[in-house]
Amino acid sequence: MTIRKMIFFTALAVGALLVAGMRREIAHYLKIKQMSTGHGHPENAPAGGSQEYPPPEKVATDGKGTSTRPSGAGRR
Repeated sequence: MTIRKMIFFTALAVGALLVAGMRREIAHYLKIKQMSTGHGHPENAPAGGSQEYPPPEKVATDGKGTSTRPSGAGRR
């Protein structure tokens, strides 16, 4: 009987640790789920990453931006 209780409480503790460790992911999922139902705002569930727009000085002044392709490449 005590072995069953020990296994039960150990499994309960492991489950609680798993849920506690995934708390941020669970909260993020719930916010995305709320947005998909039409409630909530995208700022409440930001996506990770570090990509951003280039600073204005790296954009060409002709309005075409910068490109690594040669002029006319890909046109038919």
